[in-house]
Amino acid sequence: MPDFRSPAFLLDHIRHTLAFYDGRDIDPSGGFFHYFRDDGQVFDTRSRHLVSSTRFVFNHAMALRQFGASERPNDLEAVRHGLRFLQQAHAQAQGGYAWMIDWDGQRASVEDGTQHCYGLAFVLLAHAHALMAGASEARAGLDATFALMEQRFWEPAHGLYADDASPDWQVSSYRGQNANMHGCEAMLAAHEATGDEAFLARAVTLAEHIAQRQAALAGGLVWEHYRSDWSVDWDYNRHDNANIFRPWGYQIGHLTEWTKLLLQLEARLPEAQRPTWLLPTARHFFDRHAAWLGRDARRLGLRQRPRWPGVRWREVLLGAGRKLRRRGLDGGAHGRAGVLGLVRPHLDIQLGPHDRPPARRLVLQARQRQPCAIRPQESRRQDRLPHDGCVLRRVARAGVALTRVRPTPARRGVARAR
Repeated sequence: MPDFRSPAFLLDHIRHTLAFYDGRDIDPSGGFFHYFRDDGQVFDTRSRHLVSSTRFVFNHAMALRQFGASERPNDLEAVRHGLRFLQQAHAQAQGGYAWMIDWDGQRASVEDGTQHCYGLAFVLLAHAHALMAGASEARAGLDATFALMEQRFWEPAHGLYADDASPDWQVSSYRGQNANMHGCEAMLAAHEATGDEAFLARAVTLAEHIAQRQAALAGGLVWEHYRSDWSVDWDYNRHDNANIFRPWGYQIGHLTEWTKLLLQLEARLPEAQRPTWLLPTARHFFDRHAAWLGRDARRLGLRQRPRWPGVRWREVLLGAGRKLRRRGLDGGAHGRAGVLGLVRPHLDIQLGPHDRPPARRLVLQARQRQPCAIRPQESRRQDRLPHDGCVLRRVARAGVALTRVRPTPARRGVARAR
C-alpha cells in the first residue's frame, strides 16, 4: 500500500499525472483538449467547458511553481495559451464567460451561455495562479473578474454571492454554497498573488457566512442548496443523481474542502485578526463528520457522499486531514460504530422543529437510481471534470449502472426507526 503521508510519494504521483497530459492537452488552435480516454486518446476535440478551461491553466501554473522552470520549461507558455483562449473563446461581449462552447479551431459557438458565479470563481483562480507563475499580464484579468463578480452576483444584504444568471444577466432565484466555497478559494489565491487585503477579507466573510451562519440553519453542517432569501431548500435536486455541479444532500467532499479553506485562513490571518471559530469548525467538519461518515475502510480515502443505497460517490483527497495533523489534531475518523442520521442529538446536531427535514430524506432514503445520462444539450460532455487534473477513467454514456450497496444492520436499524 502506498504511503499517502509521504511527500515523496505524493510528488511522484503528481508527476505521473502531469506526464499523462504532457504533449496531449494543448490544442495548438486554442486552449486545451478536455476529453481523454485512459490511453491518452482525445475522443472529443471541440467541446470546451469553462471549468476545465480554467483548471488546465491552474494545473500548469501549479506544476511550474512546484517543480520549477528547469523541470517544466513549457508550463508558462501553456498558462498564457490558456488565458488567451479564455478571452478569445469563452469571454462574451455582454461580459462574463460562456459555460460551454464548441470550438472548431477558429471560432467558438456558444452551447450554454449561462453565467455562473461558480465559473467566474475558477476564472479568478486561474488568473491568480497564472500571476503567481510569472504571467504578469494576468493581473488585469484578475481585477476585472473580481469586479464582475461584485457587480453581477454580490448580495450585500446576505454577504454572499448569488449563483447564476441568464446570458443577459437576469439572476435566478437559486442560491448555492458551492459558488461561495470556490469563491473563497479564489479569494485566498488572489490575496496570495497580489497581497491585497480586500481579497482576504472577502474570503473571511464568505467562510463565516457559509460555515457559521448557513451551517447553523442545517444542523451545523454545510447544506448545498438555498432559496433566494438564503433559507435552506431541502428538496432541490433530490431526485437528480446526474447533476455533478448541484448534487443533493450533504457532500463529504465539500466538508473536506471547507476544512482545507478554514485551515488556510487560520494560517494566513494574523493572530490578532484570527476568528476563534476557524479551527474548531474545521475539526467539526472533518473529524466529526467527513472522515467518520465518509471513510471507506476497504478502498481507503473518502466518499463524496454517505454510501447509502442509490447514492453515487467518488473518492476525494485527504489534504485537509494532513493539515489537521500538522496542527496537532486527530485527522482520522472516529472509531465508534454507527450511522450519521444528520438529525441525531448524540452527535450534537440540532435542527429546530420547523426547520428539520423529514428524517427519511436524510437517512436511507431509497431514491430511484438514475444512469449517468448524457444531457441532450451537452452531448459530448464528460462525466467528471478534471478538478484535480486526474485522468478521466470513465466516459459518460447513457445506461451506466450504479452499484447498489447492501445496508448494514446498523443502517437497517436506523431505517426502521424513522
